Order: sequence, then structure tokens, then C-alpha cells
Amino acid sequence: MRYKRWCEFMEQNIEFWLPDSVKHTKEHCARVLLLALVIAHQIGLSEEEMDALSMAAIFHDSRRLNDWLDKGHGKRAAEYYEDYCCEHDTKSNKQAIPAGTCKRHLKIN
Repeated sequence: MRYKRWCEFMEQNIEFWLPDSVKHTKEHCARVLLLALVIAHQIGLSEEEMDALSMAAIFHDSRRLNDWLDKGHGKRAAEYYEDYCCEHDTKSNKQAIPAGTCKRHLKIN
């Protein structure tokens, strides 16, 4: 259920700069999400930790400029994530990330 929820969230809400990429696609991020959640479950991460990990998995390649050595894509993706969190009310949007995930991850008051 968690995997499906995060995949749907990614499909509906996250814009990728390389939509025609054959390597760094939403499908790639969905695979990263799946593997991250399997490992998270095996090592016993909390719900809160799994939500933060899920956000990292689905946002991590969203701001690539190319499919090769793109230094800075992680920083751009983190900035996009931060901007997304600041712009969306996670409590009232049914498709949104769980309330408080951004605040806990970014330490926003």
C-alpha cells in the first residue's frame, strides 16, 4: 500500500526535467522506491523514517539536466523538494505527502 501511494503521488505531483530520458525516469525512481522500502522494512525503520526515505526516492532524479554525469542534480532535487513542501499544504491535500513529513525532514517550524 505504501509503495502504491508514493508511486501515485509521484505520477501526479512531481515534475521531471528529463521526461524523455531512458535512464532517469519516473519508473527508475519507482524502482528505487521499491528497493528502499524493502530494505527499510527489513531493518525496521519507523513509519516516519519510511516516509522521509520515500520522499528522497521519488524526488532524487527529478532535476537532472542530462543522463550522464550531472553534478548538482541531487542539490537541485533537494531544493525542488524543499520548494514543494513550502508550497503545498500537506494536511488538506488528499494526494499530498503525510502531514508533517516535510517539516520533520527539513526541520521547518
